[in-house]
Amino acid sequence: LEFCFENNIILCRLPSHTSQPYDIGPFVPLKTAHRDQVERLNRGGVDTVGKGHFTSLYSPARERALNKRNILARESP
Repeated sequence: LEFCFENNIILCRLPSHTSQPYDIGPFVPLKTAHRDQVERLNRGGVDTVGKGHFTSLYSPARERALNKRNILARESP
């Protein structure tokens, strides 16, 4: 806690169910887009995807999936 206070990090504890709607909402397209990026890398000859690949895979997936249309479309029941 002391580290957080010294570095202006705000801790917030949320009950587990508060983010569950997003598990089936806007993050579904993100998961699909990320999987597509991993498969693209595999087709390029990379057999092992490691931590070093995360940013190069996640950034385009996030750009493609977490847009206003997907987020708003997934919020309505």
